[in-house]
Amino acid sequence: MYGQQKRNIIHKSSTAYEQDHSDQRDELAPFHLDRPLSKPTHWTFVVAPDPPHRTPIAGPIPGVQINARIAEDPQGQARILIRLPDNWNGRLVVAGAPGTRSKFNGDFAWSDYVVQKGYAYVAQNKGTLNLRATTAADPTACRLNPALGKDTFVHFYDDDPGMPFTRWAPFMAEAARLGRAAVQIHYGRDAQYTYAVGTSNGGYQVRRAVESYPELFDGGVDWEGTFVDADMPNLLSTLRRQS
Repeated sequence: MYGQQKRNIIHKSSTAYEQDHSDQRDELAPFHLDRPLSKPTHWTFVVAPDPPHRTPIAGPIPGVQINARIAEDPQGQARILIRLPDNWNGRLVVAGAPGTRSKFNGDFAWSDYVVQKGYAYVAQNKGTLNLRATTAADPTACRLNPALGKDTFVHFYDDDPGMPFTRWAPFMAEAARLGRAAVQIHYGRDAQYTYAVGTSNGGYQVRRAVESYPELFDGGVDWEGTFVDADMPNLLSTLRRQS
């Protein structure tokens, strides 16, 4: 795992998304949530309520942030985020990612709340980047909301070969392993409890991770998680019929 550390572990943004240059293989660009979007190569979207409904930030939270990629990922897209507050309460929260969003997706919904409570926090991106701009000539192009323009097409990295959604649970488990190792190294003791949390596709990650890796998790919050049964009819077969 390669990454960088910072002493400020609460980040706020005036927008609900940020440009992510972390697809660069040689190094990680500094993380700037407030950088304006300008011809992005791909975007990462953050689950963000309206400002009045966001978790209040009582003040700076000192600690260490690790913003990294998982070097062993054959697709080269796996990202991980670890936040280790100085006032650690002995517990670890592992966050799933909704949609195909980035490791920063849960900053408003989860991290701002739990880090202020003293939880160590780790998030991941399911081993996939989000999307990039493309054209109608792309066979996997997806047209966005017409309000953005009738010729606005994007390509989801999750549609590429070698990116089955069965990768999602193992990356949740790997985030838990890395998070548990990080707290042990940083604080000199193991996490007393490890909890999984996630919304939508992140909720799917929670359920599958808790079911498949019970040795890593003491509990979980599956918030409106998607569900894909192994047998048809299921969500995927329904979507195929509708298309």
